[in-house]
Amino acid sequence: NPNLYLDPRSQTRSVLAVVEEFRHLVTTLAKNWADNMELKIKNGNVELWKHYRDIEGLERFFHPRPLEKDMIRVVFYGRQDSTRRPWLNGVECYRIAIEGLKREFPGIHFEITNVSRWPKSFFAQAYLISQGGDVIMMPHGANNANTIFMNGDQIYVETTDRCTKPNSVRNTRWSGWVEGFGLRRILVPCLGKNMDGSFSVQDDIGNENFPMRVIPRDLLLGMREAIAEILIKRDLRSSVVR
Repeated sequence: NPNLYLDPRSQTRSVLAVVEEFRHLVTTLAKNWADNMELKIKNGNVELWKHYRDIEGLERFFHPRPLEKDMIRVVFYGRQDSTRRPWLNGVECYRIAIEGLKREFPGIHFEITNVSRWPKSFFAQAYLISQGGDVIMMPHGANNANTIFMNGDQIYVETTDRCTKPNSVRNTRWSGWVEGFGLRRILVPCLGKNMDGSFSVQDDIGNENFPMRVIPRDLLLGMREAIAEILIKRDLRSSVVR
């Protein structure tokens, strides 16, 4: 439904009620799926374990600990499994961002789920988005649709669509989606590769296939903003160093 995609708030109550029922159903089934997968892996299903070997922190993925007030869970997807708009310095950005966050929030315990390859299972995707983290960081792409399974306590950090300007129509068109579902999104600028091999912010059209890079400092700032908001909401303002 293109209108739902543009702005859920424009829909009738009956349509939104169906959407909410769908969200609840999928997140419930995803939890059941995760419990089943965890049991199979514990029973020695090596093939299943190999299938999810690209998820660093797998034990937390299937069986997250109860959330503590001073704990922040982060899901980081580096898009290393895509030939379209590959994130060339994703590994470097991940390392610098996580190290920087630990320095800036020394009193906070971080649990990181680092995903180099996005799981193909629909329920695995829904579970990762709905249960995996307080902060979900992903490059812009088709995975955005999975944000429908997030809740208002989570924050979605994503790179700009095709590395266009944050205020371009390619990025503002998503505002209705995230705001309509009561979600919080923070945009991180990225640089798209040009024909001459250089990297820069792209025009309003962009290129959906060219590689991209992110300035690590920009990613750190975006994730810092997300974590600071969560800590303030938890009455841990003293943990936020200005």
